[in-house]
Amino acid sequence: MKRRILLISLGSIGRRHLRNVKELMPGADLCIWRHKHGDIPADAKNIPIVYSEEDALTFTPDAVIVSSPASFHADQCAPFAVQGLPIFVEKPLEVSVAAVAKLTTALEAGKGLLFVGYVLRFQPIMVALKSILDSQKIGVVRTAHIATGQYLPDWRPDSDYRDGVSAQASLGGGVLLELSHELDYAHWFFGQPQTITAEAGKLSDLDIDVEDSATVIFGYPKARVTINIDFLQRVAAMTLKVVGSEATLEADLVAETASIRTPYGIHDLDLPKLTEGNEMYLRQFDAFFTQAFAEYAPVFEESNDSAFARFEDALAVVKLVEAAKQSAAAGKRVNV
Repeated sequence: MKRRILLISLGSIGRRHLRNVKELMPGADLCIWRHKHGDIPADAKNIPIVYSEEDALTFTPDAVIVSSPASFHADQCAPFAVQGLPIFVEKPLEVSVAAVAKLTTALEAGKGLLFVGYVLRFQPIMVALKSILDSQKIGVVRTAHIATGQYLPDWRPDSDYRDGVSAQASLGGGVLLELSHELDYAHWFFGQPQTITAEAGKLSDLDIDVEDSATVIFGYPKARVTINIDFLQRVAAMTLKVVGSEATLEADLVAETASIRTPYGIHDLDLPKLTEGNEMYLRQFDAFFTQAFAEYAPVFEESNDSAFARFEDALAVVKLVEAAKQSAAAGKRVNV
């Protein structure tokens, strides 16, 4: 069966997704919906491009991949969600809980699949770390510390950071939404917190109208998880430290290394690694297509049972971001 796939937006992540869709489903008919005219990258040559919702619907896709700014997501997804089509949406789901309402109604009517691009779930080390925590190899979790940061102008050196989504509040920028990967995997690893305490703001001289750094504390009855995220660090860093009742787990997600520290010594873990950086994005779409199309043959054996982020998971993250912003504005702990 020849499938028809609509891709919405051609930004940097949209172009990556286009290349990966072409690799995994080389026989599919593709169409791109853009909201404004501009240069067409080489990867999009000879692919039909439309500029209206009406023309996008006329293409009659079998699946939709949305890579536009978060503030457009609900409006763009809803016409396809109501049809029950499988939809992939780049993270975050939307900029606020209120903005999600239209999409919620459409999904309830269409009863289709909506998959959200929290791609860290497809890094093999992350799956391994979750398994270690779930098995209580380090005992009961007491505290955890997640830290991620990279200097915003270094994200995409070939473009002006001020023009990107990350720098603009109107498009869903700021570290709390743009680096919500960390809130998602904290929620995935440790569950729903009871309280949130946060501080957020702009500490740098970057020309942006959003927060460039935030510290968020998830409170649990007998545990605490601290998340530090920023646009500031000149050397990119992604680390995790989990203190358990029996041992401490430490991981460097950039180097893809981890160890367990006990009173008797340090045990370096032999964990799976990516073959190259784009592999986790390929794994992400492999899992999506496995769920979307019965005839699709997955490339990775894990794709049949991947713990990908569905609508409910991504909505939970939006709620956590809102609670963090509320806490930061009020200067006090917020019940979730």
